Amino acid sequence: SPQNEFVTVVVGKGERKEKFTVYKKFICYYSPFFNVAFNKLNGLFVEDKSQTVDFEDTTPKAFSIFVRWLYRQSIRDNRGALPQAHLLARLWILSDKLLSVGVQNAAIEGLCEKGWFGNNGSVAEISYVYKNTKAGSPLRQLLIDQITHKAPYTALAKALTSKVQDFPNEMLVDLILAQKKLLVKTNVATETLKAENYFIMDIGES
Repeated sequence: SPQNEFVTVVVGKGERKEKFTVYKKFICYYSPFFNVAFNKLNGLFVEDKSQTVDFEDTTPKAFSIFVRWLYRQSIRDNRGALPQAHLLARLWILSDKLLSVGVQNAAIEGLCEKGWFGNNGSVAEISYVYKNTKAGSPLRQLLIDQITHKAPYTALAKALTSKVQDFPNEMLVDLILAQKKLLVKTNVATETLKAENYFIMDIGES
């Protein structure tokens, strides 16, 4: 029946909750998570009559971009503009939970086109990524690669020295290993270290 063609997803927590009414075939086709939620587990966490799912673990802004992709196969707005980088990161994390690979890849493409926020973004944004992803995730890898290859040395040095205690430990380890990998690729790691580069200048000899 027509009333069963649409489902409702209540997104967010507290006062920031927002309802999204979505075409059921689309959301179930592109998200195995919602396919199970609406078709196979009725009665467990879906209100059968209203076909409603509560999804607290994201923001309405990120979910709205997800819905945009469902209908358009694009995350760009009507002007062709991409969402802000931090929203693309949240979109990737959301899509990971929803098992929506197509949306994840669209978010990665957007981040590569815009440039990652990691080279000038807040510690909170970077921490959010590490808190909500697993070791070796493509999103973490992109963050580290963008910082390693694109971040200006001065800005990176300032951020790491002034806020190093605020960065996730895993991120710092990943950054060190990525730098080492880059050195090996550029053959810098095979250069002979010269002792005189580490000498302390004797004032009496100057």
